[in-house]
Amino acid sequence: MNLHEYQAKELLKKYQVPVQEGIACSTPAEAEEAYRTIHTQYGSKFAVVKAQIHAGGRGKGKIRGTEQRGVAVGKNAEAIKEIAQNILGGTLVTIQTGEAGKLVNKVLVAQDVYYEGPNPVKELKGLIP
Repeated sequence: MNLHEYQAKELLKKYQVPVQEGIACSTPAEAEEAYRTIHTQYGSKFAVVKAQIHAGGRGKGKIRGTEQRGVAVGKNAEAIKEIAQNILGGTLVTIQTGEAGKLVNKVLVAQDVYYEGPNPVKELKGLIP
């Protein structure tokens, strides 16, 4: 079964599993509006724009012909719109897609899970409450 991240999260939420909130978007304007919604509803300072393709390694992968990665953090609405514009319609090449890559038709704009604590920031694997 192939599910995009946003689809899997919708399914998990249906069963009250805590997930990072986000909004699937097909255009840069939708991504900008999604950031504004997430910022207002959840108080997130930043948002994460994630390419929605059926492959892992999206954060390390790059949009062909650019330095844009498949996952990027934006600090304001304009940055989110620019990131989405760079990702949408591009071909994301990851270790799982091979050189053929996959066309990105949707991005997930998700709330940040940044911790401004005394310890260095590190990536956590698994469910985020």
